[in-house]
Amino acid sequence: MAKIISSFIGGYLVFMLVMWFYSAQQIKTLCQQVTVGQSMKQMQSLIKDASSIQIREHIEGQETHLFLHSTHSFGRYTCDIRYNQQRVTQVRYSFLD
Repeated sequence: MAKIISSFIGGYLVFMLVMWFYSAQQIKTLCQQVTVGQSMKQMQSLIKDASSIQIREHIEGQETHLFLHSTHSFGRYTCDIRYNQQRVTQVRYSFLD
């Protein structure tokens, strides 16, 4: 029984580490693909393909802020995208450490 429990715990830890690195790389890659001046349609198609990323949206006046993060990395890797009605105005990748 102890082998089963230790195997389960070990498998869970490996899964968490793999998902940590996968989600961190996915956010970094996505943030590098979004560029200032890019149309909203292009930006949204890139974000739509991201599988493990959480999106928070905040509208402030004429500008919308998208905050991309992953629960797998506890929000340590983030991408902040700001855009108006037509184009991306700012992209910022950050690693909180």
